[in-house]
Amino acid sequence: MGVIIPSIPYKSQYDPDASDFRNDCGPACLAMVLNAFDVGVTTNAVYRKTGTEPNGY
Repeated sequence: MGVIIPSIPYKSQYDPDASDFRNDCGPACLAMVLNAFDVGVTTNAVYRKTGTEPNGY
């Protein structure tokens, strides 16, 4: 049995769709994985949906 590794699109926490918050490295990572599975989300949307705190990680 072979291992299938999906192609993960690169996103940066400094991309234009990640401009609402400064501490969005976690949401950027999750957005990369979701986009790899054809779930089109922005970093800002993931940030809002996951309840990430504006002043913490």
